[in-house]
Amino acid sequence: PSGLLRKGHLVEADRSSLVAGYSGQTALKTKAVVEGALGGVLFIDEAYALNSSSYGHDAIDTLVGLVHGAPGEDIAVVLIGYEKQMKKMFREVNGGLTRRFDLENAFQFDDFDDQDLDRIVMFNLNKAELKAPMGVREKVIKALAAQRARQLRRGARFIEPRTQRVQPSVKRCAARLLLGQPRERFERRLEFVFARA
Repeated sequence: PSGLLRKGHLVEADRSSLVAGYSGQTALKTKAVVEGALGGVLFIDEAYALNSSSYGHDAIDTLVGLVHGAPGEDIAVVLIGYEKQMKKMFREVNGGLTRRFDLENAFQFDDFDDQDLDRIVMFNLNKAELKAPMGVREKVIKALAAQRARQLRRGARFIEPRTQRVQPSVKRCAARLLLGQPRERFERRLEFVFARA
């Protein structure tokens, strides 16, 4: 093989993928996810959520035991999360984590600006075969930007689930528009749907 990893596939995980509801099961669940990622990349989103319970700490302990960060190891593990929460987690959990992941040299990603939010919304609407006039898009971006400003969530992973969650409501709104509902009412309803997402 010409690459650094045998297969090069991606396994996405989060707290729910690694943590079980019963004592002793978290280690088995985490081990299965790590083994499924061997030869590729294990991408753990919102990794700081593992610091929220003893079961999450079990997942971290298991991860630390299975991933050594040694040259030639056939897995790459990427931990994703907000800087403040990640630093807190690294201070509070298994010390082996800091030896395997260099938090001081971690990649930093800027928040999406309004243009980025618009592109992401349009991508997701197109994927769902939905269309939105510019006025509606502006209201949606305004609602998302307000949520971003309140730091409820940030980035594409913040937008995509909300876009998926509102699809049924957006389709109902579009059907009402086709049946003669005034456009202003449609736009107000769509703005409300995204603001609550």
